[in-house]
Amino acid sequence: MVQVSVPVSIASRHKLLYNQPAPPEQLSTIGDQYKESGLLHDALEFFSVARAKDRLELIASLAVKEADLVLYLNAEKAAGREPQKEKLEELKDSALRLQKNSIARKVDLLLVPKGK
Repeated sequence: MVQVSVPVSIASRHKLLYNQPAPPEQLSTIGDQYKESGLLHDALEFFSVARAKDRLELIASLAVKEADLVLYLNAEKAAGREPQKEKLEELKDSALRLQKNSIARKVDLLLVPKGK
């Protein structure tokens, strides 16, 4: 396994993820490095390609705590799941606590039942 330090260049990133994909274990390790650096959106990309379900769940959980709606929705999508009502409600609570009122309003829109 090739050692990589984050952040990786765009060219290296594309090679690792798409052109000559690295093994899932290496992608997960790189994703862990991004996560530890606080670069959660970048970590998500590596975990998604590695299909690391446990790490995707962790990213979704961190997104809820940080009221990062885009990160949460992308983590759920990468894990092959729909957004969970309970998690959206938690995310809204986090948004209100962190005074991210616009995020709380966007979550409200997602929580409105869809008409048939």
